[in-house]
Amino acid sequence: MSKKTILFIESSLTGGGSAVSLNQLLSTIDRTKINPIVVFLNNHPQVKVTKDLGIKVYMVNDWLMTKALSQSSVSLKIAQIINLYFLRIIKVFPFLALYLNIILHFSVILKIKKIIRSESPSIVHLNVQILRDLFGLVAASSSAIPCISYLRSMPSQKIDSPILNIINKKTTKFIANSQFTADSWIKYGIQEDKISVVHNVVDISNIETVELDNYVEGSTIKDKFVVGLLAPLRGIYKVDEFAIDVFNEFHNHFKDSVLLIIGDGPVRNILENKVEKLNLQDSVFFLGYQQKALALLKEFDVSLVLNHQDTLSRVAIESLHVGTILLASDVGGIRELVVSEENGFLINHGDLDEAVNVLKRVKTDAIDSKMIIKNGKKTVSDNFNILKNTNKICDIYSQVLK
Repeated sequence: MSKKTILFIESSLTGGGSAVSLNQLLSTIDRTKINPIVVFLNNHPQVKVTKDLGIKVYMVNDWLMTKALSQSSVSLKIAQIINLYFLRIIKVFPFLALYLNIILHFSVILKIKKIIRSESPSIVHLNVQILRDLFGLVAASSSAIPCISYLRSMPSQKIDSPILNIINKKTTKFIANSQFTADSWIKYGIQEDKISVVHNVVDISNIETVELDNYVEGSTIKDKFVVGLLAPLRGIYKVDEFAIDVFNEFHNHFKDSVLLIIGDGPVRNILENKVEKLNLQDSVFFLGYQQKALALLKEFDVSLVLNHQDTLSRVAIESLHVGTILLASDVGGIRELVVSEENGFLINHGDLDEAVNVLKRVKTDAIDSKMIIKNGKKTVSDNFNILKNTNKICDIYSQVLK
């Protein structure tokens, strides 16, 4: 196969897991065969990572996203109102979702089409989720370019038949980040013969050692038991608050423990207020976005992934890979990674007592932590190898271009 240009469209708001996964893919692909170009819809820290890889980047500002991330309360309110009415309308008239998506992102579609004309890509790769990236599908299909959609999350509601027909017809191939994700989308009507499962690529090579005390201003946490949460603070199903509740109950029994929260998002202030009300300011620390998040994750004693639904969180994979004990909700794709009591721990979602009990067992050495950690690392090295999964994705590109 001669060298092909692939246009990646990354629409995440804050540079979360999808953007990290994209950059790890881009760092591994054979650049003698593939010329990657990336379109970002928002300027977040992962944009610099992409540029540092020597990859051409386009910034396509999306008005609605810009408003949603604005520090201005007026702009934020405008975005929230538009999003609220958008969701209400498509709930009553789901067939309007595609048309409203086109209207709200019309300028983005035109800009992407201009980039397509300029760069002449062989494939357009949508990197977040097809319903969120409909504007990219419209731009690619109207330019007669094959389109691949990476499915990293669940559809929030039933997909209306006309939209489903368009998605199935215009999307050349789907890649799901877990078998659970694939099965879920198939139930919603996505063509089964178009879906391949490729787990997130995870690379932890050259992770440096860090001192946690350097990241916690005015406090010393050396020799303390560290519980960690690495997540965008979006308040979905209040899983962020639940993590704090779990730690609060655990901290009542073990005062030599701390909770480190890495990540940022719209509910950070709410969470900080909750910590203050619980009088945990000296034990819960918000570190915000961290470029060296994996190095910090490596220093946790336990990593919390307590999602309400989970297609297969890359934080869960990374936790096992760096040798941190994982405590996760027994939901969705996480079961493809964790065998409870063997390489990590699974609890019923929302079961506070069960979560606290696991933390107590880890803290008091009531489990064989070394065995759990060893098994976790082996699970990832056997099933989530970055080179193997990158090659699987490149094979899909080759199949599409045949």
